[in-house]
Amino acid sequence: MVGGGQSGAEVVWHLLLDLVRLPAQLVWISNRPNFLPLDESPFTNELFNPVYSDYFFSLTRDRRDTLLAEQRLASDGISQGLLQRIYDRLYDLEFLETAGRRVRLLPGHEVVDMQHTERGCDLALRDRWGANRRVRADVIVLGTGSSYVLPEAMEPLAERLSWDRDGFAVGKDFSVEWDGPPELRIYAQDAARHMRGVADPNLSLMAWRSAIIVNSLLGRQIYDVSGESSVFDLEIND
Repeated sequence: MVGGGQSGAEVVWHLLLDLVRLPAQLVWISNRPNFLPLDESPFTNELFNPVYSDYFFSLTRDRRDTLLAEQRLASDGISQGLLQRIYDRLYDLEFLETAGRRVRLLPGHEVVDMQHTERGCDLALRDRWGANRRVRADVIVLGTGSSYVLPEAMEPLAERLSWDRDGFAVGKDFSVEWDGPPELRIYAQDAARHMRGVADPNLSLMAWRSAIIVNSLLGRQIYDVSGESSVFDLEIND
């Protein structure tokens, strides 16, 4: 298993449950320094707030990139309950059940190469300090995240869109910047994490984003999106 997020942990948990189908050996690889929990603390939850989304949008690209790296575990960690279940399961396998632990945990390792051989797949790993090792596997499951891909229907417009480093650029009303007539707009939902922060792919702000898009489409306020508050004292740079 390659990947240290929630999806990877869910696969590991599933594979460890069934003694009849328990793998001869399970190797869990993550390039993160540990198998880290999702940050669901109260002040981190403020990142999923319309005020913070607007603040994030007002920052320069370099500052947004810095914050996204710092806030990764606000949306991309493993739930505390699942971590505890996996930890307890490893104990049961090693000390209480006849199967034995059968699990190797390799946090802080990056997969740098893979070769298919007659005996399986050989993975070349490199740890945080530059040391190398190899792992042989019959089956490899990748839980290494996702990236935005332009929908096929929009591919003819690709060269007319304004692109940021990590996706297309959007305006304050979530309309995609392009070279077409200003009265013809393309709106993007859940595609502006690089410009709106960790909350953008999250459903918690979908109603708010939709209200802004409706107001923009009709050119008048149908939904009142003002008056939002945050515990943070943020200065938005217009």
